[in-house]
Amino acid sequence: MLTYLFMTVFQAQAASYYSFDNIAKNSELFKKAAEISGGRFDDMQSELNKANTALKDLEIGTALLNQKELIKWESYCQNEIQRQFASIQNHSQTLQSEFSSHFKESAMAALKSFPNAKVCKKNPNPYLSSKPCEGNDVSKEIAKKMDADQKLVAAIQALQDRDWPTLTIPQTEIPMVEFQGSKYKIQIDVLSYILKENVKKHKMTYESQYSQIASVIDTDPNAREKATLFYDDYKQNMKNERQTLEKAIKAFLKKARRKDKRFLDIGFCGNPVDLGGCPGEDLTQETLDWLLEHKKSRNILKKA
Repeated sequence: MLTYLFMTVFQAQAASYYSFDNIAKNSELFKKAAEISGGRFDDMQSELNKANTALKDLEIGTALLNQKELIKWESYCQNEIQRQFASIQNHSQTLQSEFSSHFKESAMAALKSFPNAKVCKKNPNPYLSSKPCEGNDVSKEIAKKMDADQKLVAAIQALQDRDWPTLTIPQTEIPMVEFQGSKYKIQIDVLSYILKENVKKHKMTYESQYSQIASVIDTDPNAREKATLFYDDYKQNMKNERQTLEKAIKAFLKKARRKDKRFLDIGFCGNPVDLGGCPGEDLTQETLDWLLEHKKSRNILKKA
């Protein structure tokens, strides 16, 4: 993220040359800064991926259950995580900008010791070889001078010590949607993976339809009307998938209740566990086991 600055910093004109790639490779300070900053961003990216997965599961749960509390909660979570992501992105960009500024200042100072050095540029076409550079490569010497620049060392350390914004995934419990009761919960976002191809198809169809009118939706009343129709179709398709799951569950309930009385009082939870889930004891795994082992339930799901 920092190497590009050398292209604009170094200029020279004689029998020695330097390469910004070689300077970066030979600078211990450069490598340390890139490693630490990159590692912190990777850690943050892992948390963002977890949040995005939870949001996708929440979207599916909301579409399947069409519950008012879930609809409001999904909107809040989307906005909150996007706000935090923007803060993290801004922090990362600010660090990169300041890193570049400090390295540029140090590079200009180091280059004064090599007034005749010229930049050795790579061929911008990756399919063509670069012309060999003439003279002595002083990239390593430039890197050493920069590594010894205490002002640069202190500036980079201060940037590395700067606290990153924290990512806090919103969490709250959302009431269950009654099915055969509401005491024991079944995570419908987990069950939806049984029908993941159907769910994926419905979502992709809706997104494709919406993308065709997105650019004019704020100005074209007909586009807004189409968007409503597209979304209504999506909701109906997801409602059909929910009914398929309900039918498959009902197929094993009589037998399951003889072995496990908890199946007398079950409801659906559309809020993913990572976002707080729902109150009540979880019966999702037991439900999955029955759906996969009960012949009539399996046949219902296969036909979906």
